[in-house]
Amino acid sequence: MVLWLFKVHVYILSVMIPFLDNFLGLKQMLRIFTPPVWCELYKGISVENICGVVASRLKKPVLMKRRRCLRHGFTLFYFLCLAGAPAVLQIGVFARKQYCRGIAHCWVVCDGRSLTPEPQENVAVILTHRRR
Repeated sequence: MVLWLFKVHVYILSVMIPFLDNFLGLKQMLRIFTPPVWCELYKGISVENICGVVASRLKKPVLMKRRRCLRHGFTLFYFLCLAGAPAVLQIGVFARKQYCRGIAHCWVVCDGRSLTPEPQENVAVILTHRRR
């Protein structure tokens, strides 16, 4: 029952993120997608199971194709927090000068290992966010 509810919750949240991203800034997004410490709705679900469900749901994106890492990062971070895992959301910008506009990357780290692809180039980390 809990796993079924979890999968439905992942689906709903992953559909909401692209729309909220159009209207909210990063600070508001972080506030919405950081559950309170006392809320551990999915405590019994393993980190590997969460990663698998989220990756499966987001493998063929229709929305946010150019910002897949942000959508994946927010979704994974949110559900890891709800499982009680010590997740950290990181955002960095690339230092290469040939980019006309800022190019950034988002990834999630848990227990010292990266759960989403880390940047392939040198990146300046501008945000490290964890649940308090």
